[in-house]
Amino acid sequence: MSTSPTRSRRKPRGARATPYLLAFLAAGAASCLMRTDAVPTAFNGGALDSKGDPFREPAEVRADVVERLVWNEIIDGYFGQGTGDATHRVEPWLRRVADTPSRFLEITSCAAFGAGPRCPLQATTPEGRREEVNAKIRALTEDTAGAVSTPVCAGLGAPNWPVLERVLDEVRFRQAISRAARAVSEVLDEGLVDDDAVKVGAARAFKHAAAYVGSRKWRRDRERPTTGLVVKGGAATGVFSAGVVWSTLHLIHGCMSDPACGQGRDLRFDLLSGTSTGAMITTAVDRFNSATTAPERQQGLDDLARWFTCFSLTDLFCVRSAPITRLFDVGATAQRGVLEFDGIRRILSSCVNEGMRQNRSELLLSTVEFRTGLLHALSDQAELHSPPCVVEAALASAVLPVIAAPVTQLPIGVPYDAERPEATEPTFLDGGIRSEIPLMPLARRGAERVLVVSSANSILGGTRRLRNAIEIAQRYIDVSTGGVTESEISHARRHAEAVRQAEIEACEARLREDSALCPPGSVCDRDRICKTRDWNAVCSNPAVFRGTDPPLMVTSAPPASPDASQPASLAPSASAPPAPPAPPAPPAPPSARVDPDIEVLSPPVEPFWRVMGVFRNESAVDSLNGYNFEPAELRRLFRAGAEQGRLRCLDIARLLGIHPAGAGSASTLDPAMEAKLVRWCSPELPKNEALCGAIEHPEGFRSCDDPAPPALDACGAPPASTTCQVKP
Repeated sequence: MSTSPTRSRRKPRGARATPYLLAFLAAGAASCLMRTDAVPTAFNGGALDSKGDPFREPAEVRADVVERLVWNEIIDGYFGQGTGDATHRVEPWLRRVADTPSRFLEITSCAAFGAGPRCPLQATTPEGRREEVNAKIRALTEDTAGAVSTPVCAGLGAPNWPVLERVLDEVRFRQAISRAARAVSEVLDEGLVDDDAVKVGAARAFKHAAAYVGSRKWRRDRERPTTGLVVKGGAATGVFSAGVVWSTLHLIHGCMSDPACGQGRDLRFDLLSGTSTGAMITTAVDRFNSATTAPERQQGLDDLARWFTCFSLTDLFCVRSAPITRLFDVGATAQRGVLEFDGIRRILSSCVNEGMRQNRSELLLSTVEFRTGLLHALSDQAELHSPPCVVEAALASAVLPVIAAPVTQLPIGVPYDAERPEATEPTFLDGGIRSEIPLMPLARRGAERVLVVSSANSILGGTRRLRNAIEIAQRYIDVSTGGVTESEISHARRHAEAVRQAEIEACEARLREDSALCPPGSVCDRDRICKTRDWNAVCSNPAVFRGTDPPLMVTSAPPASPDASQPASLAPSASAPPAPPAPPAPPAPPSARVDPDIEVLSPPVEPFWRVMGVFRNESAVDSLNGYNFEPAELRRLFRAGAEQGRLRCLDIARLLGIHPAGAGSASTLDPAMEAKLVRWCSPELPKNEALCGAIEHPEGFRSCDDPAPPALDACGAPPASTTCQVKP
């Protein structure tokens, strides 16, 4: 018989734990010996300068700069990626570009300098040079991807799907090369990289992108937009986001279990991106996505609720108590963090399995490598090649500097050399330092419908008067991270809209270049191909039909001549007076929008990019300080998040394309189905005893001399004993 878990009440902690606070505490201990004028003296002496001697050759750094710039532009989502059933593959296209980096360098040089010995252009005007560079990009695309001139339409209402998908991938591939060349041209023009760095870095980027795109388990789907979930961190307050996600997954689970709603579709997210606490949440979602039956999906929902409501701070981490001077030491007794997330590691090790890496969804975990300052979005379909690597990446995304020790074992960056640890040992820490809301990794990978869940307000709120330097330092964290959150969303939105708008224009240009793909006057509808996702109707161009049944194609024909078989009174006469002008036709009714969910003021790229946010209302739902994990408070926050998910249920359903069969307009739900959606979005959190069992929560912090409790084997499996190995 299970008993109710016991919980110890603690006094609320007023101040959040930050690296700045610890530094001020240390300074306070020496306040009798130090004066405030020591602060500017130390500042001017370089006390805050973390840069040491360079540990890599400049040529390597320059090539890395090019590789990152190119990589970010060429990892878009394609129909012909991974192990799908497309008749073409994008992977060999990327490899062929990697084999000819000099051609990419030529395009980049022309984009950077416009003319000169490094760019043999013949045109003398900017417009002519632009067209000449575009011709070089077209030639490179045709040489690497081949050319297709087969009509997109095989007949009335019959798209030639292999041709259509290949043309759309070819357009996207061409645009990726163009964006990559433009990005590299800027640093080439500034002198930050040279020609050798461009060739080496671009070749590496295209080669790695080929392997990455070829190994994906998902692909662009013509029937359903690519969906993504982004979850912000927030330490203990991030549990609010877990509640929102839990409610959303219940909606997906309910619809997939209902034949009238799911219609056999897999509605789970294709792309998952999280940082800090959000990394833990998206990892739990990835476990839900690996379920193959309805009972397994329900188990995944219960696991998510258990992870974020049943465990306390004594379960999740331990404290290494030592003199505070250890934090400033650089010798053998140096301490790189106060806490160890041994309990969180045990939960993750118990639950992360190989099935999660092999499922259709791609998990992206953001972390910062502090020595280089680079933000990495690590994928379980690329760098994270084993469950232990997924565990380490999730931890690396959550460890706050100084508070917890960094992660040093991830398969990226400079290979570790035990004889040169000062130059090769990495330091991976909280991804939220560089990316509070990691939306950009999804924008770069072709996400089309993205749900952003945040435990903070969408706009930074005000605060009371700041009375001293410590309060100002604390507020500095809020302002800097809040500004990052707002700018990240707008930056990702602008990036995605610009990329998709350019893709629409490139698609139209591609169809003009080769009229055989979509001949003018045929049933082929160019607007539907390039500007919508209504690809099932691309071969039903209404402009070529009369109002007859069956519809007839309009063709240009010479003037009719008299038909001898007709009576003379019906035959046209050259001498007959002209017919009176026809009365003006009544105005045509407004045509129905292809997607009724698109807002009036939405940009033209709306079919290919839409973002929705669910945020915590700070005036209605209190936060928790730092890592103050108390089960009762966690359940309160979790329920508040689930309630917010219920309130936004129908909006989320529309975003994810959950529309019932036979409901008419995509924006109008049958009342019975609407009631189902609301019910699925309103799950009851299981009672504490049923969900958590008999878990004891001792008083105070747990020392790292004591092991994490066995109850943290949350998924029943013992923790994996292997470590994340760096591939050669």
